[in-house]
Amino acid sequence: MYRKHAIEDTTKYGEYWEEQFEYMPVQYIRIVLNSKNENAALAEIQVPAYGDNIALGTLKRGGWWVTGAGINVPTLFDGGMTDFFDMKILTDWDWKPGGAYFVWDLGATFWVDTIVFLGQPRAWAGNSPNIVSWIQGYIIKVSDGSLNPGGVSEVPEMGGRDFEQIVDVDNMAEPHRYFFMHKFPKRRVRYVFFRHAHGTGNKRSRGGGGAHIVEMPIYGEGYPAEVVLESPIIDLGEIAGDKKAKNVTAISWVADTPPGSRLVIKTTTGNSLIEEIHYYDKGGKEITKKKWERLKKYGQEGPKIVIYKPGADWSPWSRPYEDPSGSSFLSPSPRRYMKLRVKFISEAPEVTPSLSSISVHYDIPLLKAAEATRGVAKS
Repeated sequence: MYRKHAIEDTTKYGEYWEEQFEYMPVQYIRIVLNSKNENAALAEIQVPAYGDNIALGTLKRGGWWVTGAGINVPTLFDGGMTDFFDMKILTDWDWKPGGAYFVWDLGATFWVDTIVFLGQPRAWAGNSPNIVSWIQGYIIKVSDGSLNPGGVSEVPEMGGRDFEQIVDVDNMAEPHRYFFMHKFPKRRVRYVFFRHAHGTGNKRSRGGGGAHIVEMPIYGEGYPAEVVLESPIIDLGEIAGDKKAKNVTAISWVADTPPGSRLVIKTTTGNSLIEEIHYYDKGGKEITKKKWERLKKYGQEGPKIVIYKPGADWSPWSRPYEDPSGSSFLSPSPRRYMKLRVKFISEAPEVTPSLSSISVHYDIPLLKAAEATRGVAKS
């Protein structure tokens, strides 16, 4: 199933040949020329893919996951076919206490119309009886992050978000399947909920092994439906070399918002920071301070990274700003530090807003201005 090749000789000079097959996972491609022809030449090889796999960028976008079993969910979106998520074999009424589920945050909201399930057939893992990994069944639900009117979610960790069921697979009948492609009308998706279903709960017939999910590619169309960007902490005391707080009076911005798209801009301010120090070995793995200091004695330590986060005195995020030509500042001021949050929203896949710049307008706090004036009078 995974190794299609040409039956006849296709290396004759000037001949065009194309092999097409249904969607299937491919990690390696090997091309072998097994005959010689005078003046033969290979001009070009094209390998069109199904589309951009949204799942691959989960970690870079700040996405996260929760699971009842503490299993390594990122194996589902690492792009590799050598590791897997081990889903427990459980019945419909004990999937949650047994941990046979996960919730996956894509890190942004996309227009999604396809979710693919790639299991692990025995042929991929040798003949071990512990790798009989077809899944008995599963349910997939998705959410754009909207809250359920009743404030209740099937998974408490999701804080009452509203999920819509789009997939219900019963795979108990033979022949058991390992690959599934689920297509559905485009919808806004940020969270994916997956759980085992239609199971017997009997692991003994499976050699003690669970259902192995190798990858779960996710596909869509158009611009992301919603993306949230936050600025780093802005030190207002560093502006113009003055270490004192600034009195921010307004902000303005330059943006393009085609019909069906919009920006939501908010601010927060504060005077204190919390310092977090992270220690790493040379391989990039985070380690304890004690282990890092031990490695440092022998020159074997990795980087020491200091991260600053808002302190306890920071204000909540402000109301959205409305006038791009200049809106009065809505967060407490004067303060030493501030952050900006911008949400890009598209109501249709083919449109998206763009932001060119944000300007912060400020003056010297009244008390400082009075002190400066008094100082001039004295001189």
